Amino acid sequence: MNNSCLEIKQIIEDQWIRTVYQPIIQLSDAVIIGYEALSRGPEGTPYESPLDLIELAETCEMTWDLDWAFRSLAIERAVELEAEQLLFINVDPKIIYDKAHSVGMTREILHRKAISPDNIVFEITERSAIEDYEGFNRILKSYIEQGFKIAIDDAGAGFSGMNRIIETRPHFIKLDMAMIRGVDKDSFKQAIVKSFVQLSQNTNIKLIAEGIETKEELKMLIRLGVYAGQGFYLQKPSPKLLTLPNDKKSEILKYNQLLAASTDYSTHYHYVGTVAEQVRSVQMNVKCKEVESFFKTFHTEAVCILDRHYVQGLVTLNAFNQALSGPNGHAVYSNREVALVMDPKPLTVDYYTPIHMVAEMAINRGADQVYDPIVVKKGSYYHGLVSVRNLLQSSIAYERDYARELNPLTKLPGNMIINRVLNDILLYEGDYAVLYFDLDNFKAYNDVYGFDNGDKIIKMTSKLLLEHIKGMDAINSFVGHIGGDDFVAVMEIRSQEQLQEIIKEILAVFDQEILDYYNERDQKQGHIQTEDRRGNSAQFPLMSLSVAGLVGPIRELGSTDKLGKMMADIKKAAKRKSGSYFELVDMARV
Repeated sequence: MNNSCLEIKQIIEDQWIRTVYQPIIQLSDAVIIGYEALSRGPEGTPYESPLDLIELAETCEMTWDLDWAFRSLAIERAVELEAEQLLFINVDPKIIYDKAHSVGMTREILHRKAISPDNIVFEITERSAIEDYEGFNRILKSYIEQGFKIAIDDAGAGFSGMNRIIETRPHFIKLDMAMIRGVDKDSFKQAIVKSFVQLSQNTNIKLIAEGIETKEELKMLIRLGVYAGQGFYLQKPSPKLLTLPNDKKSEILKYNQLLAASTDYSTHYHYVGTVAEQVRSVQMNVKCKEVESFFKTFHTEAVCILDRHYVQGLVTLNAFNQALSGPNGHAVYSNREVALVMDPKPLTVDYYTPIHMVAEMAINRGADQVYDPIVVKKGSYYHGLVSVRNLLQSSIAYERDYARELNPLTKLPGNMIINRVLNDILLYEGDYAVLYFDLDNFKAYNDVYGFDNGDKIIKMTSKLLLEHIKGMDAINSFVGHIGGDDFVAVMEIRSQEQLQEIIKEILAVFDQEILDYYNERDQKQGHIQTEDRRGNSAQFPLMSLSVAGLVGPIRELGSTDKLGKMMADIKKAAKRKSGSYFELVDMARV
């Protein structure tokens, strides 16, 4: 055995392996769902990098020994792991085939540490290709039957692509950090991530984004609907199981609230949790004969199976009756645990998921599950069930109520939603801009060119505002139509210079496009001739756009009344100027 092999042998035997843990955060509510265990070689040595250590282990035919050291130490050192949290452990596919491999060894160490297999997720890495999927899946199945979960690591990179996902049918997919890097600026990457989100929703596979390094990447992943994420921006790996910093938790919650306000306009009654029935549940160790009695007593179509408060599966009445039917059904199942007949992967959603999103997920399930109830969790705990019937009824009601709150001409949010958004930003810290847009000389134009042409200008203006304001930041921006020729926009601002550039561009585009709505004579004259409000003939300049804005810590105003008064004063100042013009007032200088 050469010196290098002796060195790695000593590293393994003396446990000179460092283990650090990086939290994985649920992006809808900032809850830590678990930690990824990351192994390192001895600090300050040539084998500090885990990849160098793994390559040396392969050369010395000690791959299994090193992998077991990584795995066992990760479990031993995760002493602060909470009962509902998961521990993600990397596993090279080649280890599965190692002659020293034994699926019972991990259970033994878990038993000593009083950790359930339900808490362990094996991440199948992309370091090597899987050649024998049939044999590989047999071994994975034995892990799953013991309660372990499976994740595909680095999806979008490496050997297998979608083939590995199709063959493995994992519980989690982890998106490679190369796909996440700069996702906020790359529409192609966004489209790919969105396709993975759709896949995860249709299959109930949880999607995790790796390598989040910027605020903008985080915001985009929340917007795209990614289930969870990890990365240096949220929390760096550490020997201890660190919590999420309060400022990052506040950011995630704020982005979700603003996303709801700016895209879904969801109010409390639009959340699926509010239509969930708090149906009784049973524990996994309950016998089938007790569940049979449960169905007869409570006349319910399904029952959720829990391990303490945590969802493990669902049993529908139809599936239960089918399992117990036949001449030997009762004999086989009656005195056995209900977990044997449950669906371990029911459609499960968070309490605050909008109803219309859940309805879309429900109808995209397979034909054998499309009518099964949906499980609703609040945080990590079971909350209740929603039947497909109630879900569709609520979805129809949602669409009806939503339509009532839109301006009929532009389909932009109307005053009810605008008021909600303005109230919302009074709750958030940070710098925001509230902008009021008003068309100048619009009445005179209507008098000369007619209301149909006036409506076309209103639609043109709404499209212009959406393209420039929502294009700047789709999550933290909002455009509403107050009515007539008045619009309002709300956005979180990075700098006033950027805001001014956006407004200047809007005004320049408006001044150019508005010419198309006048005849050639009026364009050349630069005005139209019609009666003023007193009935006297007067000249009116071509239409322009006035913008009044209040920027800064809007929260300090404390009420929408004060906000409205300040905006009215700024609007008067802007309207006194000729042509398209904007007037911004900085809260810090008021």
